[in-house]
Amino acid sequence: CTLILNVAHAATLPAGYTELQYLQTDGDSWIDTGIKGDMSYKYEIDFQQLDAGQYRNWGAFDQSGYSGGPNMSLTYTTGFAVRWTVSGSVTQVVNLSSLDSNRHHIIIDNGYITWDGVNKGRSTGHQDNYVFNYNLFLGTINPGGNTPTSNAKSKYYSYKVWNTSGDLIQNFIPARRDSDGVLGMYDMVSGQFFTNAGTGEFIAGEWQIKIATTKYSEEQFAPVKTDLSAAVNAVEYVVSNTMTQAQAIDQIANEKQTRPDEGCDAKYCLLVEDEDGTPHWYPIAGANGVAHNLPVGYTELQYIESTGTQYINTGITGGAGLSVDMVVQGTGDKGLIFSFDQDYTGAYVGDSGTDFKGPSIFTGISSLVKTDITTYWESENSKLKQTTTINGVTKTSNTYSRTPGMIELFKGRAWSAADSFWAGKIFSFLLKRDGVAIRNFIPAKNASDVVGMYDMVSGQFFTNAGTGVFGEGPIVQ
Repeated sequence: CTLILNVAHAATLPAGYTELQYLQTDGDSWIDTGIKGDMSYKYEIDFQQLDAGQYRNWGAFDQSGYSGGPNMSLTYTTGFAVRWTVSGSVTQVVNLSSLDSNRHHIIIDNGYITWDGVNKGRSTGHQDNYVFNYNLFLGTINPGGNTPTSNAKSKYYSYKVWNTSGDLIQNFIPARRDSDGVLGMYDMVSGQFFTNAGTGEFIAGEWQIKIATTKYSEEQFAPVKTDLSAAVNAVEYVVSNTMTQAQAIDQIANEKQTRPDEGCDAKYCLLVEDEDGTPHWYPIAGANGVAHNLPVGYTELQYIESTGTQYINTGITGGAGLSVDMVVQGTGDKGLIFSFDQDYTGAYVGDSGTDFKGPSIFTGISSLVKTDITTYWESENSKLKQTTTINGVTKTSNTYSRTPGMIELFKGRAWSAADSFWAGKIFSFLLKRDGVAIRNFIPAKNASDVVGMYDMVSGQFFTNAGTGVFGEGPIVQ
């Protein structure tokens, strides 16, 4: 039984750059395209809007601010629209569709608009050969050289521009610069790498892997890099635009009566069977255990370990809309992996010394076994509702009236008013707010052999805020 995979998309970026599926903006990050708006050009944008309150996706105004005057832009309030005019204070709006968070594809060609393959006609505000004085921005709108506002929270999959002669003059591919991990858009035409012109942070959209076998149905995995060098002779690649929660490996493993950790230390592994049906596990790069793209000077570790006095301060305060996905393993000592509030007996994930547990929501999971725990908080009746899953199985949830506090790893406040430290190993810790990653901790050590967590979102290295030193797991090869 072999895995049947192939590449769905691959741009030929030069050495030193890694293609991403998309580049995601956070509301304070955008690209200055370096090209002034020209109404006679052709523009193509493949994007997905994520936040209804952040609505300016692309374009420029030809005067100071956003009040009337010549402008060309992609935006939305009650729905998606193109604003395209040179007629003074009158803004010509071409409505495209109602508001949603779906992925969309728009082409604007000399004022003629095509939206998801549907012809929307030509803007009556169009003027041939009108050239703006200001560069077009991607991820926001350039307000005549002023500071942009209401910048989009969107995913950008591609961006292309053609001139009036039909020549492709800009072809943006989402990419990561390997030397320093900086994210941006690589222009396949000019060979330039366009980085963040704003004050926020870009978020990398990693390709995802979908696995199909002749024996098992298709299974989908969480975002990982498509670098399966260990299995290159056994599999080909498939890239999927769809992401589901990554529990498929457990299903396959249970059916085969074998576990990924019997031959693979990574969080997610590919199962490949040879001709006689013998299973072989191969690590998936970037899925906690095999080669994240850390910057020069940092070495990835399989885990960091606390003896009960070391901890990490995440710098993030708890609240509704936050979720945590972590892989952890206890050492048999009672304590809190982390808590969500500054109170005690509130929302937390802890270790009784033998079992992982929470505030009456889950018990009986051996803490001595490496375990994937996902927990999510939402607001319910002015209280905080916590729902937790263990290896994909949802446990009962509960609600609490608690004051949010600082989230710290290997440390929390519960069972008593005092801090409760935990002795154990953390393999990964992903913290999201409203589905967007705000901390993605990778166990690592720096050039001085200081052990801590490297955050792939902020680019910061978080070290021990307690006493003693963290223990380090094996180096990830």
